[in-house]
Amino acid sequence: MPSTFPSESRSSARPSARQSLWPWSPKAAVASAVVTLAVLLVGMAITKAAASWPSAGSESAILLGIATLALVPVLLLVVERLSSSGGEVKVAGVSLSFAQVSQAAATTVRTTTLAENLGTE
Repeated sequence: MPSTFPSESRSSARPSARQSLWPWSPKAAVASAVVTLAVLLVGMAITKAAASWPSAGSESAILLGIATLALVPVLLLVVERLSSSGGEVKVAGVSLSFAQVSQAAATTVRTTTLAENLGTE
């Protein structure tokens, strides 16, 4: 019986078979979110003490931006998992479906069949 292997694309114009939004583990996503949050909060505390910035009026917007930046790795991981499973997200009447992406990726996988006696005489 012939063996079947996924073929590799030799063209640099095509994306590789394993491109991901977050290539590291989920633990790394959470750890990087925590570290990023801590570093940005410490930086904000230092600037508040040294330069009296941000003001009380803009502090909430700055904190929201810090939280958003810190959660980027976790959000990338969630979007990647949703897209690979063909999931769907519905928020406030807006629907984001990855069903067609998953189906299209499944149909574009190319295979190469090799004979069993390859390399033998």
